[in-house]
Amino acid sequence: MIFLYFATLTPIIAFGAVLGVHTDNHMAAMESIVSAAFVGVIWALFSGQPLIIMGSTGPVLVFEAIVTMTCRTYDLDYLPIRFWIGLWTGFFLFIMVATDASHLVRYITRFTEEGFAALISFIFIFESLEKLLAVRKERNVCTYPMECPVLYSQCSCNITGELLELNQNISKSWCKVNGGRLVGDGCFYIPDVFFMSVLLFGGTFILSAKLKNFRNQPFFPTKFRQIVSDFSVTAAIILMSLLDFYLGLDTPKLSVPTGLTPTRHDRSWFVHPFERNPWWTALAAIVPALFAVILIFMDQQITAVIINRSENKLRKGCGYHLDLLVLTVSVIFCAVCGLPWMVAATVLSINHVNSLKQESESRAPGEAAQFVKVRENRLTTLGIYVLIGASVFMKSILSVRE
Repeated sequence: MIFLYFATLTPIIAFGAVLGVHTDNHMAAMESIVSAAFVGVIWALFSGQPLIIMGSTGPVLVFEAIVTMTCRTYDLDYLPIRFWIGLWTGFFLFIMVATDASHLVRYITRFTEEGFAALISFIFIFESLEKLLAVRKERNVCTYPMECPVLYSQCSCNITGELLELNQNISKSWCKVNGGRLVGDGCFYIPDVFFMSVLLFGGTFILSAKLKNFRNQPFFPTKFRQIVSDFSVTAAIILMSLLDFYLGLDTPKLSVPTGLTPTRHDRSWFVHPFERNPWWTALAAIVPALFAVILIFMDQQITAVIINRSENKLRKGCGYHLDLLVLTVSVIFCAVCGLPWMVAATVLSINHVNSLKQESESRAPGEAAQFVKVRENRLTTLGIYVLIGASVFMKSILSVRE
């Protein structure tokens, strides 16, 4: 369960950070953690297939980014639009539950499953590279060393027309908090940050890949190799974060608010239906809601089909309709509270099932263990999301303020 807690929390925080960039921090890491904790606990208690792990997925992230760009284009408030999209999505999903539309999963083939899993993997890779390249825009790279500005020497804070030089009392973060604007080349030139970010990016990937394959090495006991392999991603992130902390460079850090509060101070936990938006936006939200229904239905049910395969030897029924009903309630709740939608995470759900597999203990020397059954339960899923909910109070670990 501890392994799955870290494996689930890591993409939630990562996607929360990327979501914050796309939505101007209307929904970011804090909102993602709160959403995952609520949806996960409800899922563990009431779903038909509690072995499925709910989390952030790439297709939903792309949908949120498109909605945000549309709102910017037409000068609309993002959260009220998403409020109505969520309500219409929940309404259409409820109709699908009432009409037994989940029986359509019988037409989902192995090709569809693998294609959708490949799409999710591609979005993961693309978003990570995009986030890395965005560091160069925020932290300029000086191509000609003789022309590089001295760090902070050519940087001032413009507050109501008055230029204040940066010092120990006036920092960049102080300037932004007080409504100021940074002026000067030295404000945006921080040496080595981009290249250090590339090293951290590559180091994390290479280290996690090597540790993941550690289970196949000929040395150390089997149990030790398995533990190292299971915690490979977590160990790689921790080690590279310690390296970054030791070097002390101003690499981009995760922005997490203090306490159980939204990331932006100008919003609350409940979304106003309109704010500046005209009344017709409530009806216009039907169109993107139809796309959201297709996206969420496919994302959820394809993962459910993968988990409920006959080779997993599950004894309990599938519960496709009940799962969709629980998902409908969570979508509406997240829309009202301005939280990211959590749907079935394919890779995490497969890892959850694999971690609960029981193999035969009595076998001949050298014979491979035979798969017997999966320990079906709700406690592991419930424990994972209770721990994720407690992660809200890990602000000092998740972020570093300037």
